[in-house]
Amino acid sequence: MKIFVFALLIFGSILLAKENSHKFILKDMQDDFVLIDLKQENQINLDKQTEIFNTEDERKLNNERLKYDDTKRDLALIFAFKPNFNFSFKSYDVNASDFTEDIFENLVLKLDERKGFELLNKQTNILYQTKSNFCSLLECEQFILFESSNLLAYESSNQRMYEKRADFLLSIALLDFKDDTKREASQKANVDYKLIDLHTNKIIESKNLQITFYPTKESGEQNYMYILQDFAKILYETSLRSSRDLKL
Repeated sequence: MKIFVFALLIFGSILLAKENSHKFILKDMQDDFVLIDLKQENQINLDKQTEIFNTEDERKLNNERLKYDDTKRDLALIFAFKPNFNFSFKSYDVNASDFTEDIFENLVLKLDERKGFELLNKQTNILYQTKSNFCSLLECEQFILFESSNLLAYESSNQRMYEKRADFLLSIALLDFKDDTKREASQKANVDYKLIDLHTNKIIESKNLQITFYPTKESGEQNYMYILQDFAKILYETSLRSSRDLKL
C-alpha cells in the first residue's frame, strides 16, 4: 500500500512538472512575491518575431477610404485657351493646343500634391467640364475648351467613381502670349483666373493674371521648358493662396 501511494506521488509530480515547464511561478513568501524562472526552452524573441497577422489588405482598404474622405475642398477643373495662344522663340514654335496641354499638365502635377485643394477623378470632373458651365464664365465662342479631365486619375471602382462632389470650380483661360524680347527682352502672358463656390454657385475670386517671363536660356526649347515650369508654378501658387484665404 505504501509503495502504491509513493508511486502515485511521483507520477503526480511528473505531471505537475510538465504542466509548468513553460511558465513562470509566483511563489508566495509571506507578503512578498518572488518570480521564479523555470527556464522554458521556447521563449519568444521580441526582436526577431514575425508578424502574427497579415493586415496588408486592411491597410490598403483603409488608405482608399481615407483618400475618399469628404474634405470640403474638392476641386473641379475647367480650362480653355484662345486659338492664338502660341509659343515662338528663336525658331522654336509650339502651337496653341500643345502649349496649353503642357502648361496644364504641369499645373495638375502640382495641384495633385494636395497642399491646397483636392482634385476629383476623371469621370467626376467630366460632369463639371461642360461648355455651358464655361460659357457662363466667359465669352466662350472666343475659346477652345481644353479636356482637363484627361489629366486626372481614372477611377476604376464603380462604387468610388461618383462618390465625391466638387466644392469649388477652378476656371483658367489662357488669353494670349506675346514675345517682346526684341523690345523689352521679355515674354508676357495674360490669363483669366476664376474660382467658383459650387455650394452657392457664385464667383468668389476673379483675376486677370499678367505674367512676365525673362528668357535666360540659350535655345528656344530650353526657354520653353523654363516657361512651362514657371507658368505652372505661378498658377499653382495662386490657387494655393486662394485655398489659404478660404482657410481650407
